Amino acid sequence: MSITPIHDPLRTENQSREREQRLFAAIELGVIAQAAVDGHLDTDASSEELAVIITEGQQATVQVWTLFLPMVWSMARPHARGRTSLDDLVGAGCIGLAEAIRRYDPSRGTRFSTLAWTWIRRYVSEESLCDGTSRTMWRRRTEMVVARTAENLSTLRGHAATVAEVAAELGRPKEWVRQRWQIDKDVPLEGIALFADMRMMTHDITDDGLDDVRKLVETLPEPHRSVVRLRHGFEGAPMGLDQVACQLGCSERSVRRIQKQAHSRLRTQLGRGLAEVA
Repeated sequence: MSITPIHDPLRTENQSREREQRLFAAIELGVIAQAAVDGHLDTDASSEELAVIITEGQQATVQVWTLFLPMVWSMARPHARGRTSLDDLVGAGCIGLAEAIRRYDPSRGTRFSTLAWTWIRRYVSEESLCDGTSRTMWRRRTEMVVARTAENLSTLRGHAATVAEVAAELGRPKEWVRQRWQIDKDVPLEGIALFADMRMMTHDITDDGLDDVRKLVETLPEPHRSVVRLRHGFEGAPMGLDQVACQLGCSERSVRRIQKQAHSRLRTQLGRGLAEVA
């Protein structure tokens, strides 16, 4: 006589939680190992040991994506109607999943599945509300994610991130990243990421959000305010360093210095707001 095993929901829940903890522990160790390889951390581990840890972290990231992609599809399908295609909705959901992975902090005690569900739903819902005449919401979000990823990699590795490095980090083709890295290459990457953060803080959904960004910029003193407005296209197309220097009657070096100071001030003001979003 065969015995049918009894399904224990609590045991299944605990196993799922433990799996999440193992995967994200491996991902975090992989990031630390990569920092050691790049010379940013001291360690007694050998290069071979670090390589193994990095590989395990990359494999854990792939497992997280594999486990939660079904959640993206299940949330995207009900919204696939009218002008919004399933591909766009799935793309938006994937960006939401990537955002959840980036933001997840196991020490807070929250299940990753809870955070993933929240961010995937947010991105899919926003994409479903976009009309066909505007640039899709997920495209803007992907540009933001590319900029943020590039800035994080640049900080971690001590050099300007390449398209190949960003593509590897996001698990996307290089051409996909390159297409989303067309935001005024002359504008420093930290400036792109900064304004992505500003749009994120104001939800980047309506003109009201952009108005909030403009109001924040207006708190800057001159000439910082003018440099930011001209460089980031608040009054038309974004201008290059040489164009801004010509209009303000100063050197490109001065424009670059003023811009750096302005970004620093804006980041200080944004710190509290971004912490609340996270």
